[in-house]
Amino acid sequence: MKYSTAHGLCVRKHAIHFHALIVLFTSVLTSYSASIFNETFPNADGNWNGSSDTAQNEPGWATHQGNGDANDVKISNEDVAGGSVPPSGGNHLTFEDCDEGFGTPETYDIAYVPIDLSAYVNVQIRYYWQSDDVDAGEGLRVAFSTNSTDGIDGTWIQIAEYLNPTDDRWSYATYNLSDAYAVGTFVLRFSSRENVFNEHMYVDDVSVIGDIPPLANNNGGATNITDTTALLQGQVTAGDPTPIAYV
Repeated sequence: MKYSTAHGLCVRKHAIHFHALIVLFTSVLTSYSASIFNETFPNADGNWNGSSDTAQNEPGWATHQGNGDANDVKISNEDVAGGSVPPSGGNHLTFEDCDEGFGTPETYDIAYVPIDLSAYVNVQIRYYWQSDDVDAGEGLRVAFSTNSTDGIDGTWIQIAEYLNPTDDRWSYATYNLSDAYAVGTFVLRFSSRENVFNEHMYVDDVSVIGDIPPLANNNGGATNITDTTALLQGQVTAGDPTPIAYV
C-alpha cells in the first residue's frame, strides 16, 4: 500500500513533527551528568576568612580560624614551594599549626562551603589532599551536614579522616553521596589538627559532580510517563491536516 502524491507534503510534515517530539521525549527520559562545583583555590591569602575576604572559584566559603590564631587556615602555595605540585598547580587550601582542631564539637580550624544539590542525583564529591609532617592523632577530616548554619552547629556525617598519613604525596579521594542528602542545604567541611608550626594538611581541586534527573521526575517537566505520553499525543494530533489517503 502507498499514499497518494497529493498527500506527500502532509506525510512529510507529520514525520518532521514526530522526529522533533521523539527528541523531546528522549530528553524527558534521560539523565545528564553535570559539574556542580569546582574549586582550585586560585587566590592566595595568608589568613583566609572565606569568600568575603578573598574570593576563590566558588562563592560561599567561610572559615573558623584557631582561638587567637588568625592564620591557621590559609590559601597558599607552600606545597609548591616545597617541590610538590598539586593537580591544578599553584595555590591550595592549607591548614597549619591547627592545635585546636578536632574538638567536640569542632569549632576551630575549619573551612566549609554550602552547595545547593537539590537539583541533582548520583552526586559524587572529589578532592585531593596531602600531609606534611603531622603526628599521631593529627591530620584532616572531611564531613558534610544538611542542617548546619555556621559550619559548627547541626549534625555532621564524616566522609573521611586521615590521621598521620604518608607525607608529601597528593592523594585523590571520591565519595558517593546518597540521594537522600542531595538537598539545597548541603554543606561540605574540611577541618584539621596539627600541634606545631610547619606541620600542614593540604586540600586542592575540590569538585562535585552529579546527574540532572530526567524531566519526567523533575518539577519542571511532566510528572510521570503517562503525562509525557499525553503531552506528545496532544502535540502530534493538534492541527492535523487532512488524513492521508491510501491507494
